[in-house]
Amino acid sequence: MAWDCVAGWHPRGLHLDFALGTEAINNLGGYPGGSGVLCQPPALGSATDCSCGCGCGCSDSAEGTLPVLRYNGVGRVYDGVSTVAAGLDLVVSNLTSYTPWSSAHNGRTMNGGNFASISLLQGTQTTFGFEFVQPGTNAPFVVDHPFDFCFFDFDTGPHLGELANMRESMVACGTSGYFMHGKLPEASSIKDFLCPDIDTSPYMRIEEDAGCIRVEALAEGRGPDNPSDFPEALMNIPGGASGTCGDYDKCPGLAHGRMPGDGISGYPRPPGRVLDEVICTDEGAEIPGAGVYPDGSRKSGQPYRYTMPKFVCLQYPAGISSFEVTYEVGRNFDASAYGRNFLFAGTGSLPPECVGPPQLPPAMPPSRPAPMPSPSSPPPTPLPQRPHLLPHTPPPLMPPPSTPPPPPPPLPLP
Repeated sequence: MAWDCVAGWHPRGLHLDFALGTEAINNLGGYPGGSGVLCQPPALGSATDCSCGCGCGCSDSAEGTLPVLRYNGVGRVYDGVSTVAAGLDLVVSNLTSYTPWSSAHNGRTMNGGNFASISLLQGTQTTFGFEFVQPGTNAPFVVDHPFDFCFFDFDTGPHLGELANMRESMVACGTSGYFMHGKLPEASSIKDFLCPDIDTSPYMRIEEDAGCIRVEALAEGRGPDNPSDFPEALMNIPGGASGTCGDYDKCPGLAHGRMPGDGISGYPRPPGRVLDEVICTDEGAEIPGAGVYPDGSRKSGQPYRYTMPKFVCLQYPAGISSFEVTYEVGRNFDASAYGRNFLFAGTGSLPPECVGPPQLPPAMPPSRPAPMPSPSSPPPTPLPQRPHLLPHTPPPLMPPPSTPPPPPPPLPLP
């Protein structure tokens, strides 16, 4: 779905959309990857050929190619005053030791390539660098606006009692915050599509400390849980196929889609061992997490809770060109093989932040000219002020001279 600002308004900020760009280099860590890799899985538990990761052997060769993932043309930065955007590329590299489970899963995902993917072998962790660069070069591209970067599908493999096979986790520092369902951002172009009452605590544990965010998966998951595009993990999308926030806790009615029976939300999902079902006695009753994707959706009948509460978006400040993320896949207690894939995306497929024209202050009504004052004597010119002197006090007036006494009366004549 395409989104445009209304007339007179313009987009602002970073729009990252992997479906729009091209996968220029797929050789992360020196392992050729992507859908063109010819892989043959080894025997279960075998790690004899790790030329494409310990999950497959391949006949391709990437000799002489940079050991990175490079996505060209996936980013556009708008300034908020026009529709002209500055393009950028994204380069992902491993900063520490890296072994994929299957490098065939590195690159862009299927279903239109709306997400980027990194495969990681069980029992390992790797720190990856994400760098924005000028198109066609390796020169850093500094993003002058705060931006969001989102990570999806945090889950585990089959549980063994209290143990969780291949638990996914992630640590990222240098952030300014994070948001998801149940924790809405103060300002974001996708705030209206997040639900404040979705409880993510059964699915992810998130800790924040001094600008670092740690995300840890808690619940089992498998491939069909993955969203095919960002709107599939959101609600209230105009014309979208997911529904509204009120549908998340609403019990389904008659069986439809993948629903196994009347009034049941969920179904067995081998190889998972935890049955995540909600039994509804009344159609339309509200039970936390009981809602399912509606008919017409790609996930018709699948519970929302298998997908929506498993992603988080990190917020980064303006003025940076790169950041680091550490991925980890816990040990597989059932076997020495396998691994998991991490999905990430920007918000470029969602409505942009739109900025309107500057608001001018209201015009003041014309004022009448002040009447001319009547002629009068000019005021006396003030004496110059001398602040360093004390005020002048005139000396006291001398008393007027006393009136001489009158002369004595004349003497009488004889």
